[in-house]
Amino acid sequence: MTRVLMLLSNGFTHDPRVAAEAASLTRAGFEVTVLGWDRAGDLPPEEVRGGVRIVRVRNDLWMRLLRYDFLRLRPFWRLATRRALALHETTKFDVVHCHDLDTLPVGVHVKARTSSPLVYDAHEFFPFMIGELSRAKPWEGRFAAIERKLVRRVDHLLVTGPPHRDYFLGMTKSPISIVMNSRPLHHAVYASPANARMKVVYFGSLYRGRLLEGLAELAVEDGSIDVDIAGSGSLAPRIRALAGGSSGNLRYLGVLPMSDVIPRTHDADVVYSILDPSLRLFRVALPNKFFEALVAGRPILVTKNTWLGEEVEAADCGVAIEYTKAALRDAIRGLQADPGGRERMGRNALRLAQERYNWANDEASLLAAYAALGFPS
Repeated sequence: MTRVLMLLSNGFTHDPRVAAEAASLTRAGFEVTVLGWDRAGDLPPEEVRGGVRIVRVRNDLWMRLLRYDFLRLRPFWRLATRRALALHETTKFDVVHCHDLDTLPVGVHVKARTSSPLVYDAHEFFPFMIGELSRAKPWEGRFAAIERKLVRRVDHLLVTGPPHRDYFLGMTKSPISIVMNSRPLHHAVYASPANARMKVVYFGSLYRGRLLEGLAELAVEDGSIDVDIAGSGSLAPRIRALAGGSSGNLRYLGVLPMSDVIPRTHDADVVYSILDPSLRLFRVALPNKFFEALVAGRPILVTKNTWLGEEVEAADCGVAIEYTKAALRDAIRGLQADPGGRERMGRNALRLAQERYNWANDEASLLAAYAALGFPS
C-alpha cells in the first residue's frame, strides 16, 4: 500500500480541496496521513476521519508570543519537520504532498531525509496573497524567492487552473497537472429554486476586496431580495451588524459545515463571487464559489477584467460586472427582473459542470499525477 503524508498549515477543519484529494486517494487504495497546524490549540491532537489519519501540531510557547502567523512560520516549519520525520520512522511514507508554499520548506526537508518524491500542491498564488491580502507586503519578494528556489526540488506540481500553470512554467521543468477545486456532481438535471423572492448567497472568506459590505448594504436598502452570507473574517462583525438592522432579508449564518454549502447553494437563485480586479491575485483566481455554483446549476455574479469573468461570460453561466456598488445594484435588479435569464444561465452552469468542471475529472488528474510518480491506484 502506498502511504502519503500531506502537509497542511491549518487544522484541517474547513479545507475542501485537501478533503477532496485525501478522500480520492483513500478511495483509490492509498493510505493518507494529514499533518496539520492547530494554531488555536483547540482541536484533537490526532483523529481519523473518513479513513484519513489527521495529526496536528500546536504552537509552542515561543510561537504563542509572536504576534502574527507569518512570523510563526519558521518555528512551524521546524516543529512540523520534526513531527513528520518522527511519523516517518513508524509509517515510512512513500510520497510527501505539500499543500501551498507555507508547507513546502517542510516537504523539502522531509524529502532530503527520506528520499520520498515530493508533490507541491499550490492552492494560491502565495506571494501575491502575502503582498495584497496580508499585513506582510514587504515579505512578498522573500516568499517569491523561496518559491522559485524550492520548486526546483519538487517532483510534480498540482495547480488550480491554467493561470496557475502558466505562473509556474518558467520556474520548473517538473510535470505540472491541473487539479481544480471542482465539486462532485450532485444533480443530473436542472431544478428551479423554489424561493418566493430572489435569494443571493455568498459562503466564503469575509475579508476586503470582495465588495461584501456593498452586497449587505444593498440588501438592507432593498428589502425585495434575500441575501445569505456565511463565513469568517475581519468583515464578519460588520455583516452581522447589518443583518441585525435589516428587515430579516439579510442573514449572517456564521461558519457553515462543508456539507451544507452545496445544498444551500442549490436552494439559492444567484451565487455571489465578486473580487477586486485591481489585485493580481483576484484577476487570476478560481474561487470555490464558481465550482459550487456550477454543480448547483445556479448563475454566478463575478467581476469583469478577471480570468473568471471571461470564463463566465463565454459560457453564459452568470453575469460579469464592474467592481462598484452601483454596478452590483444594477446587476441584481436585472437578474431579479429576468427569471428566464436566471434559468438559462443556471442550466448552462450545470451543463458546464457535467461536461468539464467536476471532481470526477479532477480526481482522474490527481490519480494520473500519482501514477506518473510511479504510484498507480
